[in-house]
Amino acid sequence: MASPRFLAVFDFDNTITDSDTFYTVHEHLHTGKMSQEAKDACVATGNYMPYERLVFRSMSDKGVTCAQIRAVVESIPSVPGLEDVLRFLENNGAEVIFISDANSVFIQDWLDAHKLSHTVRRIFTNPAHYDKDGCLQVEDYHVQDTCQLSTHNLCKGRILEEYVRERAEQGIHFSRIVYVGDGENDMCPSLRLSEKDLTFPRERFSFHKMITSNVDGHGKKIKAGVHPWSTGKDIINVLQNV
Repeated sequence: MASPRFLAVFDFDNTITDSDTFYTVHEHLHTGKMSQEAKDACVATGNYMPYERLVFRSMSDKGVTCAQIRAVVESIPSVPGLEDVLRFLENNGAEVIFISDANSVFIQDWLDAHKLSHTVRRIFTNPAHYDKDGCLQVEDYHVQDTCQLSTHNLCKGRILEEYVRERAEQGIHFSRIVYVGDGENDMCPSLRLSEKDLTFPRERFSFHKMITSNVDGHGKKIKAGVHPWSTGKDIINVLQNV
């Protein structure tokens, strides 16, 4: 791969892990029913965080412990070959960051369990912690209303641009940016890539469907090379030839 620095950016849910961490925890541990009105309100505003907070509070009230939550998160398998991709990037001197609408507790617990924390330089996600009662508290990463391709609480494209600018101020300039994702909110950062960059939409997931059905970013086109993938081997095969 090219040198100097090569930046690889990953989503987390359904990109690194083979399921959505919140919905997996919800499915395994949440026994109560939440108000459909509450869920619909979150969908309408593009901000799911209030709904997640309601679920975590309900779980805590029913006696679900942080150890139980951690065990479920740690048990989630990776997408086949994605752990190999992270190790491949580490071995080739790439800089790796995650930009995810999950939360910091879930991502860190999963990385620690899979012994991959050292492969990721920075994680941009919704901050989370367990309070004194053992309830998982999750905050919005930021609040934005300018990007219609992103959720209310997290614009991945903005985060990516700010990170690249921050590293440039530190004297680090990337020769190429690689973006790997699966969801609709992965369109925004991909639209900010240049012709020399690469974006990898996971096959048969919403980001890939947006591209193949020509539903793009409000008239904007992706300039980067587009490489659909289904396993980590697909990604490595491309990276070995750039």
